[in-house]
Amino acid sequence: MRQRVFITAALLAFLAFGISRIAVINGFIEMDEVVHYLQARYAPHHPFLYASIWARPLFVLLYTPACQFPFDVARGFTLLMAAFAGYLAYRESDRKGIPWPALAFALTVAQPLYIKQSYTVMTEHTLALLLIASLHFWETDRRDLSCFLMSLTPLSRPEGFFLGPLWFLLVILDRNAAVRDRLRRSSILLTGLLLWALISRLFCGTPLWFVQNFPWVHHGSAHNATLWDFPARLPQFASLPVIALAMIGLVTIRRYKLQMASLLSFFLIALHSLFWARGYFGSTGYLRYFVPISPFIGMTAAAGFSTLVEFCTGQFVRFMPRLKLQAARLSVIAVLLIALVSLYVAHLRAYPVRMPAPRPEALILLQLHELLQPAINQGRIVYCSDPQFYLLADHDPWDVGLTNRAFLRFIRNDQLKLRDLLASFPKGSLIIFDHFWMETFMGVGQDDLSAIGYAPVVNDHVRTMPDGNVIRLFIKAGAAPVSKSPPVR
Repeated sequence: MRQRVFITAALLAFLAFGISRIAVINGFIEMDEVVHYLQARYAPHHPFLYASIWARPLFVLLYTPACQFPFDVARGFTLLMAAFAGYLAYRESDRKGIPWPALAFALTVAQPLYIKQSYTVMTEHTLALLLIASLHFWETDRRDLSCFLMSLTPLSRPEGFFLGPLWFLLVILDRNAAVRDRLRRSSILLTGLLLWALISRLFCGTPLWFVQNFPWVHHGSAHNATLWDFPARLPQFASLPVIALAMIGLVTIRRYKLQMASLLSFFLIALHSLFWARGYFGSTGYLRYFVPISPFIGMTAAAGFSTLVEFCTGQFVRFMPRLKLQAARLSVIAVLLIALVSLYVAHLRAYPVRMPAPRPEALILLQLHELLQPAINQGRIVYCSDPQFYLLADHDPWDVGLTNRAFLRFIRNDQLKLRDLLASFPKGSLIIFDHFWMETFMGVGQDDLSAIGYAPVVNDHVRTMPDGNVIRLFIKAGAAPVSKSPPVR
């Protein structure tokens, strides 16, 4: 009964804190957040996004309803997923007999970067929920359902392509299952890929479109990292006290049957260490890549806390034999909690979780949209390389006068062939050139625009940001000029 009260209070506190953060956010943690929102919002109009590996098909499918509403609604949906993943960590800890199982929820959602990512529109929490749910159903003997959920992991993030074979090995090595059951579960593990192939066939013309556009190697993302650099950042993600407890909890792997949780955690850490060091799959070693294993860290940390309490209590009673066991245990718990909270606060001071701030381009992009609204109303194509423009303007980024199949011609290895796409636009099309996004990130510079028939609009449409980024308006030759832009406020 006490555990239910505690978990209910912890859930409500986490949701209340997340909602309060969402209410005051004035910016984006990173631009990927905007891109994912736009992909889910406009996927019903451009269904090839349901097959795009960068859009994450399962994420797009789950978030499409929420993304038809303002951005904060989609953030709230992520918050619910984060809370549910933490709740499943509590359920698993309770089932395994870990003392104070509600502590597993608390130690999951207390991880600083887990909290920060819980009010974003990003894909990591989708995978986190799939993993903890797959583990829960596997260990409660609902293994067909577990295999089905694991089969969906490739549709949520690229790590799923490697988690599937791992789960296949577990199925094959399950000595308690009959051969017929192993074969059935092995076939269930293919369900997600078969669904993806069907979606690709329906919307992209070929069942192998997602394979043809798979980012096998992106060497440009290599960070000259070593295999140790990624796991060394784990304390920064989860906080030093939580990781210290999890390390203690590893001692109790067999006692609390944490082998599967530990296996998944170490497997994903090793996978991303290799990806970041070698530059595979566009990995950049972001701290948010730890989010999918956060529930497992929380469970192991809860086991570590109970082990530490048990050990300290035994030592306390040994040196003070007259002290009652219950009093000794309560004293130890109180001291440990004070120490952990103190260390946690010290960690937050050393690595503060900063609220995202609006980028300086936001006002400029909004003013440019107001300037170009008449041209948009006339049916002219307006393209901007900065995703903020489409969010601020509530404008469809893929609405460039092409059918779904025609647009696919300009995608190679799931990357937009931007120069070819812009060259296909009719006369009078307008390009909002953003030096950072278009030239640095997408490889199309001002000289490229001139070579395919675009000319810069007069100088009063040039904006230089404090960080040196340049925003400039281009028009394809053969159209009426654009009026002067309003003064920057």
